[in-house]
Amino acid sequence: MNGVRLITRTTKVLILGILLHVQGESSAATWKAGVARVEITPADDVWMAGYGSRDHPVESTLHPLWAKAIVLEDAENRRAVLVTTDLLGLTKDLSEEVCADLAEKLSLQRSQIMLTSSHTHCGPVLSNALYDIYPLNDEHRTKIDRYTNNLSVKLRDLVVRAASQLQPVNVSAGTGVTRFAVNRRNNRESDIPGLSAFKGPVDHAVPVLEVRTEDQSLLAIVFGYACHNTTLSFYQWCGDYAGFAQLELESRHPGSTAMFFSGCGADQNPLPRRTVALAKQYGMELMSAVESTLNGDMRSLKPKLKTAYSTIDLALQTAPTEVQLRQEIQSGSVYVQRWAKRLLSKVKQGETLLSEYPYPLQAWKLDDQLLVAMGGEVVVDYALRLKSELSKTLWIASYANDVMGYIPSLRVLNEGGYEGASSMYVYGLPAPWAEDIEERIVFKVHQLVSELEDAFIPLAAGDGRTIAGWRKIQTGHGDGGRWVSRAGELVGEQEPPGSGNGGVLVTSKEYANFEMKMEINPDWGVCSGIFLRSNEQGQCYQIMVDYHTDGNVGSIYGEGTGGFTNRNYSFLEDKRVVEVKQKDIFPLPFSPDDFGKHYRIDDWNEVRARVVGNPPRIDVWINGTKISEFQDTEKRLPDYGRIGIQVHGGQSWPVGKKTRFRNIRIQELP
Repeated sequence: MNGVRLITRTTKVLILGILLHVQGESSAATWKAGVARVEITPADDVWMAGYGSRDHPVESTLHPLWAKAIVLEDAENRRAVLVTTDLLGLTKDLSEEVCADLAEKLSLQRSQIMLTSSHTHCGPVLSNALYDIYPLNDEHRTKIDRYTNNLSVKLRDLVVRAASQLQPVNVSAGTGVTRFAVNRRNNRESDIPGLSAFKGPVDHAVPVLEVRTEDQSLLAIVFGYACHNTTLSFYQWCGDYAGFAQLELESRHPGSTAMFFSGCGADQNPLPRRTVALAKQYGMELMSAVESTLNGDMRSLKPKLKTAYSTIDLALQTAPTEVQLRQEIQSGSVYVQRWAKRLLSKVKQGETLLSEYPYPLQAWKLDDQLLVAMGGEVVVDYALRLKSELSKTLWIASYANDVMGYIPSLRVLNEGGYEGASSMYVYGLPAPWAEDIEERIVFKVHQLVSELEDAFIPLAAGDGRTIAGWRKIQTGHGDGGRWVSRAGELVGEQEPPGSGNGGVLVTSKEYANFEMKMEINPDWGVCSGIFLRSNEQGQCYQIMVDYHTDGNVGSIYGEGTGGFTNRNYSFLEDKRVVEVKQKDIFPLPFSPDDFGKHYRIDDWNEVRARVVGNPPRIDVWINGTKISEFQDTEKRLPDYGRIGIQVHGGQSWPVGKKTRFRNIRIQELP
């Protein structure tokens, strides 16, 4: 009996120990989150932000305005702070002040803090924003400054309070859909009742982040949508459709906090609009999309967090002259006149008008969920392009960290109109953006996202204007060719086109054992390659990028080192068809007929290469599928060499054709 008791007691102790161990592991490998909120409805009759036609301050409140914060902490104690606000947009000065305070109080880096606005047009004007559209007197400005100063303190204290309430949570992600956003550039509001279909690009995705406590209580719901918060245009404080969506979600899930961020909806409106009933309707539609997503196949996120942040100097077009400003004073609208008078005063005082602006960009990765934050009022083209280039599940928060104006794509900039040109008056900018705005932004987003790749460090792909970080070398192919940096891409062709003069770009640093990733998109007909362990003469192990008849992608060629190749297949005249070249080189992972399923014709493809040892073993993958293995038998080059990209010399290169490389990353190995 005593033996039985001993065994039983021992078993219980073992079971308890196992349970405690499992609980300890579970606790250590979980997210933590803290949530807080604070009302930010102005106490004074402050002017309302968003419509230039307003002629007096606020009259009343439909429902309160809120600022909300969630602090997330991963298994390695890395933190990220998201703040959402029922405001038109935060200014650079206010964001910098709040972030400086949080750096001091919580030791947070700038990349860890994301400050967003719903862009409601029923919120207050802030200091140093919307300089010219309202006839503000000294009393109005005093009230605005007082509110802005108090807001700064409230936002800082809000985050500190959220950080003090961290608890273990589970985090999940999903994406829903709702369809009330309409491209306002392509559909006139007055025509909406008679239209059966709408024109123009839209993004109807509804990103949803779900945060639940250990007992499965819903702690927070973070969601977004790409549409102007402009259903209402009256004189009452209100969060518009996004405010109603948050209120309804919180009503359905007592104890939870619903947080909204606005996507790339600068050229999107809720149509029709102008009534409270419609604002509530759109709020219910958005809420329903969130609810459907919560009740659907949410993807659990592991407690892994990475953050990145940067600013880029976006150039403006040529500022107006004194003569042009005087003309605007005589003939412009009321707020254009105020704009011209303010700028003219600066010119007379000897000030140089703004020629570029420090534009903020941010990227977070929660496990495999990517979130990009962009400043300003961003048009939908950016969301559609970045989703196609980075990930279909990408989330974008616009109106983040600083709202300094509209951010048009090149298409919208060239088309002009309000989003492309005249909105500069509203925000007080001296001129529209320069034509390289889209390429500069997309380039930097790609760089930031590359920083979030585990273990892989991004290599420079120029700076969007020059090939900084790379240099040309003289080889048998020519003296370098023509290379340009564009939107995070290095684009090469012969110089001049059709001359036969090609060449190679190489990195400034040499690498020994490494794993490298990059994306390639050559035009059909070009002969190119990726150089591994290249010397100054261009001798190397080359990954072939011969995208032409009888060419191939992915095999290893001895460039200047014997001319050997481990070529498995070749393109036929129809680039969609390949044939097996040498069956005994490497067992093909797929049949030639299936090649098109693994290599995306006339599109971007990821090349991954691993180089180890000397003589080296080189493995190459295309879009995650191993395409070749190569083991050299002799030491042909030094242990270290440069990474290079090639434009082949000679007359076979088609005139006007280009080869493209982007998202270049490397991980050095022992």
